[in-house]
Amino acid sequence: MATTKKHRGIPAGSGQYTVGCLDVMTGFSTEGSFLRLYYPSESAETMETQNKPLWLPRREYSDGYANFIKITSGIMKSVFHWMLGSYRVPAYWKGSLLSSQHKPSLPVVVFSHGLGANRTSYTSVCLEIASQGFVVAAVEHRDQSASATYYVHPSEESDVNGHDIVEKWIPYERPVPGEDEFPLRNKQVHRRAEECQKALDLLEKLNKGESVTNVVDRKCNHLQQFKGRLDLDKVAVAGHSFGAATSLQALEKDNRFKCAVALDIWMVPLEKTMAPSVKQPILFINTETFQWPANIVRMQRYIPDNVDQNERKMITLLGTVHQSQTDFALLLNSVLGKLFKSRDRKSVV
Repeated sequence: MATTKKHRGIPAGSGQYTVGCLDVMTGFSTEGSFLRLYYPSESAETMETQNKPLWLPRREYSDGYANFIKITSGIMKSVFHWMLGSYRVPAYWKGSLLSSQHKPSLPVVVFSHGLGANRTSYTSVCLEIASQGFVVAAVEHRDQSASATYYVHPSEESDVNGHDIVEKWIPYERPVPGEDEFPLRNKQVHRRAEECQKALDLLEKLNKGESVTNVVDRKCNHLQQFKGRLDLDKVAVAGHSFGAATSLQALEKDNRFKCAVALDIWMVPLEKTMAPSVKQPILFINTETFQWPANIVRMQRYIPDNVDQNERKMITLLGTVHQSQTDFALLLNSVLGKLFKSRDRKSVV
């Protein structure tokens, strides 16, 4: 009997809008912002391949993923990159923002990635949200929880290609075996929440029409199109796993974030006493196999009996694993999926 091979790749969003995207980096240090913006774009009948960005922006990211799952062989890293390096994102790279005639005001979501991930690891989620008419700012964290990331700083002289900036790559930091993981992760979750705040600061500048220098694309003039187009009165923050914990920490730090969507949250980085200080609505969306009793108990502190149950909800998606909410479920075959331990909560992404 004939069988059909399941197609792998990032699907387009199901919403009514096509999606554009671009990267923004500000500042010449780790204190700046680095994010990918996804947004509803002007529709077109066809999308040429050259207009679609690669899912893996650089080889360093596939090497970072490999290092995260402890692949050290250079040959295996090359195979890993070969398997993931050709996927493209069904979005217009630097596409034009949807005309205000179609939708004058665009709601905003700030998205935080999980441990060992980066700004493109949740492309399918961000595309879906953007296709529904939202602007999504997918932050790439520089707290050494990303698989790999970088910043740039000025160089004293140009290289052979005329570039006058130097890249500084930041590797993933593993906790010391046998030591309590909380101090490291708690420090990181605060840094991550601050980076979400900086992303929102950046969006506010764009909405005001203030000048923003994109240091990874200084000729880019696409940021001007966001002037006056963002609805910043109802900003949501969302994330997966460590990113979900980051979203709760961001609520606690900044009331500009009006609600959070926590995908399969990893509660370990958060102080156990934080729940009463978080007032905004939260939606917890868990997978079936990742959660364990202690984590659930800590989540339930955010859903007390005296809170409106319409504003605090927890649901579980049956038949799902931790990686089901990431792009890896769409891109990896069963062998690589096992390497990522998608059914093991000890491998938190």
